Amino acid sequence: MTIRDLLTEHKDAIIHKWIDAMYGTYPFDTVGFLRSSRDQFSNPVGHTTAASAVVIFDAVAGDDVDEARLSEAIEDVIRIRAIQNFTPEQAVGVLFVLKTVIRQMLRSAIVRHGLHDGQLEVESRIDTVALLAFGKYAACRERLHMMKVDDFKRGYAQLLRRAERILDKPVGEPDTQKPIA
Repeated sequence: MTIRDLLTEHKDAIIHKWIDAMYGTYPFDTVGFLRSSRDQFSNPVGHTTAASAVVIFDAVAGDDVDEARLSEAIEDVIRIRAIQNFTPEQAVGVLFVLKTVIRQMLRSAIVRHGLHDGQLEVESRIDTVALLAFGKYAACRERLHMMKVDDFKRGYAQLLRRAERILDKPVGEPDTQKPIA
């Protein structure tokens, strides 16, 4: 038996426990909703989290997952968490929880089958995914801040246009008239 076989055998249980741990990071009143509805339209966060967790798990388990598909799955999970103002540790930390879930659920089987090297490989893949996720988090936060700056600029420009209409002269430029002494 290989670590991949062991992970494949317990895939559904591991993913379910990992998703529950991810949901546990949300406020209490949100968790029930996330768990209750898997519908893509009524619960996009829950649906996206569950779908992305499967892709990430498959990559961590050693399955051949397209790099673009893995990148998209990581970005989907991290984008949600970045928008919801999780700190970087909270946003990316849910990926490390997968290590804990695997250790808890498979500890005895790993020891029984002598799969410690395989476990280290899996944990190394989780670390790699987390590093990719941190880059995605930084990019998402940067996009959010740029959107806020652009929104501020648009609001400021609208204020200037209104002031110019009211005063019938350009606003926001230095006054070229000399003061009367």
